[in-house]
Amino acid sequence: MKTKIGYGVILGAMISLVGALTLTMYQGIPLSNSHEQATISNIHKGDDNWIKGCFLLFTGVILFSSWMLIQAKINVSYPCPYSSTVILSVFGTLQCALLSFIKTRHVEDWILRDKLTIITVIIAGVIGQGMCTVGISWCIKQRGPVFTAAFSPVTLMSATVFDFVILHRMIYVGSVIGSVVVVIGLYMFLWSKSKQIDECKIVKLPTNMVEKEKEEEDNTNVNKLGRVLVIPMTP
Repeated sequence: MKTKIGYGVILGAMISLVGALTLTMYQGIPLSNSHEQATISNIHKGDDNWIKGCFLLFTGVILFSSWMLIQAKINVSYPCPYSSTVILSVFGTLQCALLSFIKTRHVEDWILRDKLTIITVIIAGVIGQGMCTVGISWCIKQRGPVFTAAFSPVTLMSATVFDFVILHRMIYVGSVIGSVVVVIGLYMFLWSKSKQIDECKIVKLPTNMVEKEKEEEDNTNVNKLGRVLVIPMTP
């Protein structure tokens, strides 16, 4: 907070957050035609669950952020970082199974018959949970939790592009504006973060030079001592 680069990091993160909120909450004028306009009238049918949904989403974000901070500590001392992903997946599976059992206790509802459902479950488990969690853990180990969390708004951009290109849904002005703002904030954050890393290396450089000089001096003393020891004794 006391440097311009620190202000750049915080400002970039805040701009990305504003872009993500704009992308999510503001629609504006539609920029494309879609055959799904008949479903627009059904959007507000689930208004009764907005408060519950927002509370659960907020709780999920807090827990995921806490997991990133804890993962940064685990990567320092835990010898097998990828096995922590397995442990996470196992406990997540147990929790999902418990919630599903509370939701329905009919065995028929647990059987997957649709091919699309089976493919979706496999992709969500292998890629969405396994590979993505390993990738996030690796990024946290390399750059830290704040750097990794800065890319979270990109998920909303990817979902918007996927809806427009694959599902052929309407795209709105708010989606475009929010995506542009996210990119600007993310670029500012990454640029400031890279400058911050370079400054940290420069600050640590004198200490490393002192240690290197001390090591060279110790090696010189050892070599001199070795030469003294090998001098032949004359009668």
